[in-house]
Amino acid sequence: MINEETLRQHVAASDFRNLSQFYKEYKPRLLELVLQYFMVEPSISDPTFDFVLNSEKGKRKVAAYIDLFGEAIQGQVDLFITGQQNAGIENAREGSQIGDALGFLYTFKKALWQCIVEHNSTTSGVGKRIDLTDFQIVDFLCEYADQTQAKYFTKTAKEIIVHNADRLVKLQKFTTDMVYNLSEEKVFYLARMAIIDIYNLQGEVLVFQDDRKITDSLKTLSNILQEDLETLIEKATHFQITLVGDHADKIFTPDDQLVQSDKFTLKFIIKPINDTKRSAPLGVFILHDRGHYFTFTKFEKFLLDQLASFVGAVTANCRMTSEIEEKRKELGLLAGRLISIQEAERKRIAAVMHDTVVQTMAGVGYKALYCQQLIHKHPDKLENELDLLITNINSAIKESREVIKKLRPPVLDGVGIMAAFNDLLNEFKGENNIDIKFTHPKVVQIDSHKATSLYRILQESLVNIKKHSAATMVSVSVKYVDEKKLMMEIADNGRGLPLASDRKSHNKTGVGLLIMRERIEELQGKLYLTSEIGKGCKISAVIPLQDGEANE
Repeated sequence: MINEETLRQHVAASDFRNLSQFYKEYKPRLLELVLQYFMVEPSISDPTFDFVLNSEKGKRKVAAYIDLFGEAIQGQVDLFITGQQNAGIENAREGSQIGDALGFLYTFKKALWQCIVEHNSTTSGVGKRIDLTDFQIVDFLCEYADQTQAKYFTKTAKEIIVHNADRLVKLQKFTTDMVYNLSEEKVFYLARMAIIDIYNLQGEVLVFQDDRKITDSLKTLSNILQEDLETLIEKATHFQITLVGDHADKIFTPDDQLVQSDKFTLKFIIKPINDTKRSAPLGVFILHDRGHYFTFTKFEKFLLDQLASFVGAVTANCRMTSEIEEKRKELGLLAGRLISIQEAERKRIAAVMHDTVVQTMAGVGYKALYCQQLIHKHPDKLENELDLLITNINSAIKESREVIKKLRPPVLDGVGIMAAFNDLLNEFKGENNIDIKFTHPKVVQIDSHKATSLYRILQESLVNIKKHSAATMVSVSVKYVDEKKLMMEIADNGRGLPLASDRKSHNKTGVGLLIMRERIEELQGKLYLTSEIGKGCKISAVIPLQDGEANE
């Protein structure tokens, strides 16, 4: 092993005049040969190959090493020693393989020998050709370069492995803590702490709310980083890519740059947090150092990818758990309310039957008995009483049909859903003196279950409008959203619903809305409610269509 002291002694005892003149003359040729031999060196990996041959930075790095070796040829050993140490450290930090570093030194040595051969073949005279002593000096310098770079590369690589292992342990700790939390706020707090602890950077977690707006901290961040973050966040989440800003104020995705280099200088990183099951953005990480520049490596990017993926999965699980719990509560409420509604409906039907059909049929019975008596006693009155009996029977039939119609309109099974809608809306208009506007396609073909669900939603909406809205106009429209979806919209100009989007306010109107939503979700559809105090309310129900139901 050649140490620094041995190198200094060897250099101090050497005469570099001939080598120095040769090296100065052959530097351009040496650079040319290094790049030429580099193309056919089998031990060089593809990333290093591309970096050296296809980037200006890589070519400058080769030229800089040739200059550094030239310092040693001139007897300036201090710069050469420091350069070899730094080269080993830098190669390790950049994630290069040790074979790449040693392969480059082998290629450099091979090109240098070729230059010496070419020089000696065209040079004659004592003191001008490169002799055995000069060969020994060059070989000694090359051997020191090999050993020193390998030593510092290995030392630095071990330090990096230990450091990265510590980061992996920290990441594992944070992810373990996240798993045992069902609170989104706690998950994002732990994610922010992980960024600070693992990267020693400022970590902002901007969470998309239901309306996809960014929290107020965005304005503060934009001032710190002096970037239009809202536009960059929209781009990152739309295209599902990580965006970074570098020291030259250029915006790019790191995958484009990491092919050529393992480490680069950045001002910020924007990393989407996704719900992978639904392919939907939940928010973004923003890493920064309060506007200062910082370095970032491939391994650090790998850790960030893992952290974002895990946070997305845990957050999606938190939301799913919350939704399940909310559904459970809603279903409990609905079960209780549906029992009450069923009992109330049975009571109402019983009362209607008693007050109408039963009483009418009782009257028919009495009238029939009276007619039977008239056959023998007063046959002249019989015809008139039979006419009255027929009238009572027709009245009973009519009342029975009305009761049946309330339970399920026959028109739904007869001439179709649009006719049933027309019938219901005309009846509502006549009873409540409210203007109705109804638009729909000429033909709507859906199965009986879907038709019934839409009819009941319209029916429930009209009941709510009558009881709560004080509206003077109602607009109902049915239309095809595309070839695979049908949408029904019911809008009024009434007083609107307070806290219309708050599922936790379960008054009677709220339960009606829950029942509507359950009907639609059973059909794999969506129910939307928009309302503003004093500006009315709109309910939109969208259901998917199957083959044979699409718009023709």
